[in-house]
Amino acid sequence: MAFLSAPGSTNGKCKRVGAMIQLLALVMGVGLIIGAHALEYDTLVIDVRTPEEWRRGHLLSATRSDWQSIGNMIGTLAESVNQKIILYCHSGNRSGKAKDILDDMGYTNVVNAGSLAEAQNLLQDKIVQ
Repeated sequence: MAFLSAPGSTNGKCKRVGAMIQLLALVMGVGLIIGAHALEYDTLVIDVRTPEEWRRGHLLSATRSDWQSIGNMIGTLAESVNQKIILYCHSGNRSGKAKDILDDMGYTNVVNAGSLAEAQNLLQDKIVQ
């Protein structure tokens, strides 16, 4: 594909460059979606660490919630009680407590992935800041 038009002509050049930018954005977007949902497309990943821990690095696909607030927030995050939910924290302790809360609320597909590193390994997701 040629990117340059005849001298003095910018219309064709702009259209081709614009098309290439759109294609690149699409390819990059698909890559992010695939990486963020390596386990399953509709998996909800929740980081139950503190805001300070979150800022130091979290999974790209994750949403943050305090473990104590998970019961109040889950209705706005999960599509149904059957949606796969993966929780992680620093060691697995807080995510275990959050799992217990969700289990008690009737959520049927909740996984305590343990630490950030363990969740990253499980999901093959990227850590971002």
